[in-house]
Amino acid sequence: MIFLILILIIGGFIIFVSYNNIVIKRNAVEKAYSTLDAILKKRFDILPNIVASVQQSMTFEGDTLAKIVSLRNATSNTDLQSEERIQKENELSSLMSKVLVTVENYPELQSNGNIMHLQHTIIDLEEDIAAARNSYNSCVLAYNNQIETMPSNWVAKEMGATRKNYFEAVTSEKENVSVKDLFKK
Repeated sequence: MIFLILILIIGGFIIFVSYNNIVIKRNAVEKAYSTLDAILKKRFDILPNIVASVQQSMTFEGDTLAKIVSLRNATSNTDLQSEERIQKENELSSLMSKVLVTVENYPELQSNGNIMHLQHTIIDLEEDIAAARNSYNSCVLAYNNQIETMPSNWVAKEMGATRKNYFEAVTSEKENVSVKDLFKK
């Protein structure tokens, strides 16, 4: 009888600890999401100024500017957890890095103080986004590991806990930038 009570106490303790660990890790994912979302919203607010400054300073390919505006609007209307939002944010990051490379290749733009300030702002924002992505992905990894390993996976199943998606770089971010594709000659 004492053995049975001891097994029930140990089992209850394991369930209690597993449940709490899942909740703690889920909350860490949500906090990292919130931080990443705040930085992405900051970029969202700055993009119109960047586009306007670049338009005034150079002949920029209309498709590129239209795509920046389109992606900016698309990212504001969807939930960060959705695959579509992650894809749009990745495309926007890729496009912004291409714009930066292009600006660096035009010396006359580098003499424009507004462009240089905006360039530094973009660089700082993209670095903040990269750090926040890294933090978010680390939290997602810890959470996913927690809900998929024993004995926590049993508790997670009862809680209805599901895997979270990583915020990953798209293929275009891994490719070399083609400046001629961004600008008219």
